[in-house]
Amino acid sequence: MAQAQDPNVPEGRSPFAESERRLEAEELLHAHYERFRRIIENTDAGYFRIGLDGCYEDVNPAWLRMYGFTSKEQAIGRHFSSVQVPEDRAHAGQIVEPLLRGEPVRSGEFSRLRSDGTVGYHNFSANPVVEGGKVVGIEGFLVDITGLRAAEQQRRHTEQRYRSLFNSMHEGAALHRLVYANGAAANYILLDVNPRYEEILGVKRADVINKLATAVYGTDDAPYLKQYAAVVETGVPLRFETYYPPLDRHFSISVAPMGGDLFATIFFDDTEQKKTQQALQNANRAITQAEQHYRVIFNSVSDALMVHSLGEDGLPGKFIEVNDVACRRLGYTREELLQLRPFDIDAPETVAAVPPIIKRLMLEGYAVWEGIHVTKDGRRIPVEILNRVFEFNRKPMIIASVRDITERRQAEAAHAKLEAQFRQAQKLESVGRLAGGVAHDFNNLLTVINGYADFLLAGLEPDNPMRASAGEIRAAGDRAASLTKQLLAFSRKQVIEPKVTDLNQEIRGSEGMLQRLIGEDILLTTRLDSALGLTLADAEQLQQVIMNLVVNARDAMKNGGRIDITTRNLEVSDDGAAHPDAKPGQYVMLTVADNGTGMDENTRQHIFEPFFTTKGPDKGTGLGLSTVYGIVRQSGGWIDITTEVGMGSSFNICLPRIDSPERARRDGPPAGEWRSSGETILVVEDQEAVRRLTTSLLREYGYQLLEASDGTDALRIAKEYGGEIDLVLTDVVLPGINGKELSERLQELRPGLKVLFTSGYTADAIGDRGILAEGLAYIPKPFSGGEMAAKIRDVLRSRNSG
Repeated sequence: MAQAQDPNVPEGRSPFAESERRLEAEELLHAHYERFRRIIENTDAGYFRIGLDGCYEDVNPAWLRMYGFTSKEQAIGRHFSSVQVPEDRAHAGQIVEPLLRGEPVRSGEFSRLRSDGTVGYHNFSANPVVEGGKVVGIEGFLVDITGLRAAEQQRRHTEQRYRSLFNSMHEGAALHRLVYANGAAANYILLDVNPRYEEILGVKRADVINKLATAVYGTDDAPYLKQYAAVVETGVPLRFETYYPPLDRHFSISVAPMGGDLFATIFFDDTEQKKTQQALQNANRAITQAEQHYRVIFNSVSDALMVHSLGEDGLPGKFIEVNDVACRRLGYTREELLQLRPFDIDAPETVAAVPPIIKRLMLEGYAVWEGIHVTKDGRRIPVEILNRVFEFNRKPMIIASVRDITERRQAEAAHAKLEAQFRQAQKLESVGRLAGGVAHDFNNLLTVINGYADFLLAGLEPDNPMRASAGEIRAAGDRAASLTKQLLAFSRKQVIEPKVTDLNQEIRGSEGMLQRLIGEDILLTTRLDSALGLTLADAEQLQQVIMNLVVNARDAMKNGGRIDITTRNLEVSDDGAAHPDAKPGQYVMLTVADNGTGMDENTRQHIFEPFFTTKGPDKGTGLGLSTVYGIVRQSGGWIDITTEVGMGSSFNICLPRIDSPERARRDGPPAGEWRSSGETILVVEDQEAVRRLTTSLLREYGYQLLEASDGTDALRIAKEYGGEIDLVLTDVVLPGINGKELSERLQELRPGLKVLFTSGYTADAIGDRGILAEGLAYIPKPFSGGEMAAKIRDVLRSRNSG
């Protein structure tokens, strides 16, 4: 059945919609009320509401603060007269009563009685509260003006004191205002003068105030207008002496800005004094000029100058003169220094050296020595002292010229430190060259040992008792290869393929492994700079650096501790390189710090040397930090250590920063089948045993082989051989022509020829600092037959894409 239409609702409008609109209106009204209430509660103006009985019905926090109450309960219900100063209560009633009758808003200034009995002042604004056409109370706001009233009283008091001082001064004083014409000061008006002004100039106050200076002094131009205008414009007080011809008198005038265009002058007549001073000046001018000349020279030198006599004991007595440099350097005033002897500023350990120096000084007339001065605040300054003897009033006197040699000592210390670092770097470089050479020859031997071990293993049945022995030979070869790899890393002769690397990402990826590595008794924290730049490095080597440094830190903490890994950007300026290997530029810095045992200086000097270790037997090879050193240096960076016994160590790794990815690792083609497809390979190897092994390995995979013992032999074969040569496998280090040069000449003879380099170390022949150049293929020694075959297949398969 259809619902009946509500007659109070317009046709077509739902009663439910009307109800919702009323609710929305009520909510809006409530929101306005709440906003009004918050404003009232948080305003600095005091709010109040008084009922018809004259008692407070509501107040806000600001009102409570004005009257000294702490809660509304103390005020609600209290009659308004109870918070009025007694003598003002009748006046308060005269304001309240008309408002209760509904008269318009009242405002004004009124006093108030605070709860502690003190009196305050405020401006008020009040109006009647009307509800339903009837006045039900009064409400309004108060603004505290107690401070303003106090300031006004202070102003009046100050003005009274100023007037008293102004009228009792012994100097003439006047207040003026500048007068401008066309934007420039043209005259000034005298606004006020004191009695002494009247006496000195012989005029009456009434005849000069509010008159122009030109009229007062009877001149065409206002006297000293330029000086007075400058004081007004700059706000800087001025004092000057002058002779005023119209009165034939000398005056000293002080001018002070008074704000705006106002200024004040204070002057006194010093005509008689001038006459007396002139006579004295004439008598003392020569002495004054001589003393000024001496003082300028004495205080202009860059060294501290000190003059003292000899005491009755034959030792230096009190200072009788010192220059400004001595005072500044030692931190004493001149008066304080003149109460001291040289012994008082000498470091205790240098005092014993003074008597023989004084003895030599008195014999020879001069002496030079180095000592240490102690300043007033306890600082120690190394100094060079030149003493000379001269006679004054028939007594021997000593003048000491003292030079601060702090910078010289610091420069000497810095030079010694850099020299030590340079010697250490030279030593490590020499050791690196030795290690690289050893690794080169050793890798050739390991290539043969491991290769023939592989042949033995391949030819022995699983149950053959010799198989275990052959396996031990192969395992020992692998361990030796790992050792030579570390030596190559130290000597920076290891071939690396760097790519754009995010150091932060490498650290985050290693955190879990590092925590397991160091154990639960060591806290590992990382603080990584979110704006850290990128670097060009081998990611695997960076992980090895991080791991070696963390393991080294762990071993320095026998009973647990803390390891902090941090990163940040670093800029090295032209004059800011504190390390011999540092060059100006942008770097990223990795810091691994621990609170372990730390190191003494002797240990720190050897820490990067291969096989140097402070650990016990069987606790380490001594190659961990030397490997770190080699990796960092090969990546174009440097490493520095801050350490102290008992205070832990901090290893700072700095690597060149790059701002954009410029280079990435080039991945070779997928491995696939390793066997030959009938290709011919020219093997160039000067070590006969290695060459014989290599050709044996490759024949197993079906390749046609040509052999050469050096570059000259290889070029001859390439010219004479009538068939196609698909690939050259050459050692980098060859007698005569090196592998890189050989490859270039072979490719001129046979365009499109593929080249695969191999070596026990690079000798920088195929890349800058051992960094593999784009497009070059390389396999390090020692290698297995499978590794060699896989690499050759990858190089040959790149024939069409290269």
